[in-house]
Amino acid sequence: MAERVQGWPVWAITALALAAIGGGLAVTGGPMQGRVERRDDVRRSDIAALARQANCLSAAEGRADGELSATALCPDPPRLDDPYTGTPYRVEPLDGRHMRLCAEFEQDEDRLSRRWAYGLGEWQGGCVVIQLSQPG
Repeated sequence: MAERVQGWPVWAITALALAAIGGGLAVTGGPMQGRVERRDDVRRSDIAALARQANCLSAAEGRADGELSATALCPDPPRLDDPYTGTPYRVEPLDGRHMRLCAEFEQDEDRLSRRWAYGLGEWQGGCVVIQLSQPG
């Protein structure tokens, strides 16, 4: 008959393993945090695509009206709605040289600004103001 090993070493190792798992989840946020980050990655990528389309339309057609659908000179249509919520991204023309692009992100603003820049400019409240390319 095999003896059952019991005592404080077994319990100490078990407690240490559970603490390591709990600590790892606390630091990384777990699988739910990963899903949130991936969804926000998609939103940020969509905003970058909107910026590229706005710059193409501004440079090729001299347009800064906020209408970012595909044209003959700028044939790559960006996604205009959030794929997870269906909410349209906000496109706000500010003047002939600037446009504000906005999305509703799940992460707080501090975390977003540390993770992504995409070279678009400074992010505030889920929005970025871009400077448009000049025609010619």
